[in-house]
Amino acid sequence: MEPGSSASVAPSLRKSILSTDLASSVGRLSRVSPVRRKDDRLPFVEEDRLIPEPVLFDTTVYIDVLHDKLSQHMQQEIGRVEPWHCTVVESEMVYLTGRLDPAHPGTAEAVRRIGGVVEHWLPDRVLNPDREIWREAAILTGILSRLHHTKDDDRGRTMNDALIFLTASKHGCAVLSRNARDFDLLMQLVPAGRAVFYHVN
Repeated sequence: MEPGSSASVAPSLRKSILSTDLASSVGRLSRVSPVRRKDDRLPFVEEDRLIPEPVLFDTTVYIDVLHDKLSQHMQQEIGRVEPWHCTVVESEMVYLTGRLDPAHPGTAEAVRRIGGVVEHWLPDRVLNPDREIWREAAILTGILSRLHHTKDDDRGRTMNDALIFLTASKHGCAVLSRNARDFDLLMQLVPAGRAVFYHVN
């Protein structure tokens, strides 16, 4: 509580405002029932299409770079733009370092390469979801879980995608991702958000 604030009427007032805002958000985000569209109806980065800026890279971009799965055109585009980053993407990348078997001979090199990616992000280009984004991401996750009967194991991934998408949208960025299935649905639920996609070799 801020210094000097009044606590005598605040609890009921805060509850009323929160309930109204939550109901408003649920109503706004539930207006459509998204269905995955065909690729020819989605914006893909091809030989004649550039990555738009400003752009925020999804986790798939870093994974595909590390596994050398990008086309020459995509590699050139990745090198051309100055991307924004998200702490949710960082958490997904760092999760992999704990998920890998430490006894496997390739784990040490994989951890080194993942660390080399996130440690070179410029601090002033890393975006963090705020409370409003967390709340709306949870609503979106619930909507998609209800409409598409999402398994419990997939809800964390859906939540992360929603956090990344809303963070990018709030800061005026498009999301670059290989994951057309989930981000297409999010674009339909939140038309103000943008995502562009790519294919791998």
